[in-house]
Amino acid sequence: MPGLRIGKKMNERGPDEPYDEKMEWDRDGQYYHYLTKWMHTLQCVGKATSAGVYYRWAGELAKKVHAGFVFTSAMNGRRYIHWKMSIDLSYPLVRSMGHHDPLDGFITYTSLQAATYASKKTFSTDLREEIADMAAVCEGKDWTTDDPLGLGELLCAAFRVA
Repeated sequence: MPGLRIGKKMNERGPDEPYDEKMEWDRDGQYYHYLTKWMHTLQCVGKATSAGVYYRWAGELAKKVHAGFVFTSAMNGRRYIHWKMSIDLSYPLVRSMGHHDPLDGFITYTSLQAATYASKKTFSTDLREEIADMAAVCEGKDWTTDDPLGLGELLCAAFRVA
């Protein structure tokens, strides 16, 4: 996964370093919602070029990212997504979940699954487990927001679904 990091000037916080909310904005790492954008981009390139390798890369990225970011809470047994992870996905940097990350993941995985089937390539990645997982994370969520970036993400999500 190196190379898909955020690229901030400060190195990521080590697993034993204390969390500092203000400083975390300046530190490197990986955000779930940036990686779903890469998946979508690879899907678009695959469609535009008819080169199935881009679908395969997007599917591989989805599998790896999902395995690294999505976890089961020890408190309630529900699935959640870490908002920010270390570059190698070995530990969370920000444990909270992005408000629209579950919806973004569900739409991205579902779109990618449909696109790989539609492309009729023999090396499409099966994302049915990840899609079911994201559907469960989405269940009962309220997507309401007054955050301009969140509103923009909801509009993009609606456009992608349409």
